[in-house]
Amino acid sequence: SFLPEKIVRNTVKPNAGFNVMVHNARSLNNKIQDIMLYIQDKNIDFSCLSETWLYSQNCPITAIIKSYGYSIIHNHRDNKRGGGTAVVYKSCFQAREMKQISLSEFTSFESTCVSFKSTGSKDVVFIVLYRTGSLTKVFVKELDDLLSHICSQSDDVVVAGDMNIHFENRKDKKVKECTDLFLSYGFRQHINQSTHINGGMIDQIFTLSLDRQMSCSITEVDSVNKFGSDHFPIYCNIKMTLDTKYFKQLTYRKLSSVDPV
Repeated sequence: SFLPEKIVRNTVKPNAGFNVMVHNARSLNNKIQDIMLYIQDKNIDFSCLSETWLYSQNCPITAIIKSYGYSIIHNHRDNKRGGGTAVVYKSCFQAREMKQISLSEFTSFESTCVSFKSTGSKDVVFIVLYRTGSLTKVFVKELDDLLSHICSQSDDVVVAGDMNIHFENRKDKKVKECTDLFLSYGFRQHINQSTHINGGMIDQIFTLSLDRQMSCSITEVDSVNKFGSDHFPIYCNIKMTLDTKYFKQLTYRKLSSVDPV
């Protein structure tokens, strides 16, 4: 038998900045252990992943992620190979998936929207986007609808992912239309170098902070550790304070070691 010796409250202090990774993984199924070890090594708080290739909400991959002390919120393709978007985050953060808007209504892109509790009055929202195919007016319209809804819910928003838009082609009319849409909401674009082995800034990070409580700095585009993908992982640091959960840790001592009264 054991008696509880003491209860230690693990108060993880709110962090003034957190590390974010953005990556098109081209399947988590065959490399999840390597990716999670890398996330731990880089001390990543949030990972915005596209092309997860997951096939269900609860599968062996999600269990492995949880075993590393992280949680995952994701959307996968039903009865179709490939695609998928996810936010993988340290389990100490308080998160919820935003379901006020039906993501299934969008036909031009895949997305996952996650709200993280901040110390302010409104939460911080992460949107992971994955878009393929031709750049059409339908995409611009649906993206406008998504941003309009999300920006009415939060003053601080991060949009990241593989958008398959060559943002370096600033003279292209369709590219300019997409960029102008983000700018019209007050977003800032942060990636200004190639994110793909064949060139092009097709992976992107946009941030919005109407109250100016959040700032973003790009720290690295890793052209070495691609994990079998043709996209480079992107790392950035976002300065802001987020709430964290409190955990209790119990320690015990043997009953036989307790001095008799």
